[in-house]
Amino acid sequence: VYDNKQQKNDALALKRSLDVKYPNGFQNYKITIEFIAYKNIAFAKRHTLYYLLPSSKTQIKKAVEIAHNDKALSFSYRNEDLSYGVMFSIKISNKVKPIINVDALKAADVTMRPVLLKVAEIYFQTSLLKVIFNDKHSFNFV
Repeated sequence: VYDNKQQKNDALALKRSLDVKYPNGFQNYKITIEFIAYKNIAFAKRHTLYYLLPSSKTQIKKAVEIAHNDKALSFSYRNEDLSYGVMFSIKISNKVKPIINVDALKAADVTMRPVLLKVAEIYFQTSLLKVIFNDKHSFNFV
């Protein structure tokens, strides 16, 4: 999801890279990328992942609400967007580490593999958390 022409051009470059690196999809799953302007996101078809490029707080919140309604994942590389309900971001220091917004995942009823908790930094917006391990491959936040 982009805000301006430069962001769309950057996203096109990323798409070309992904097409070269994964010509047959990722692990035999086809990757389809659609570029959506924040101003048109309400009219977009349903998606499974929203990669949110930098925008205003209002635009990010609107996109997060749509992603949540679609039961889709949301990602932004800006950590501050986690406070608006984005599910995932990244922390770049000596290592690159995913940041998981557990409150956003809980609100969308998303199940994940426990191994992600071991490698990720956990971000809490508001709630206290209880983790229920379904089995060795998945867990839920409650």
